[in-house]
Amino acid sequence: MPPVSYASDPSPSVRWFRGEELLDDTYYITPQGFARNEIHLPNLKRTDLLTTLTCEVFNTNLTAPVTSTQLILI
Repeated sequence: MPPVSYASDPSPSVRWFRGEELLDDTYYITPQGFARNEIHLPNLKRTDLLTTLTCEVFNTNLTAPVTSTQLILI
């Protein structure tokens, strides 16, 4: 699942969560200035069915983060 955020100044940060658990906060800036993070979920199990993952994008403490939620369907 590759969320991408649009270019801004300062550059945004991208994080993935499972509930309150931080899964990944790595990202890179593309040559076009977009922040991109790709999360890979190997070895999904039946217990992962209907798990909610949330991608959070933010660039300052002055604004609320933008979020997108994904539901795991196996």
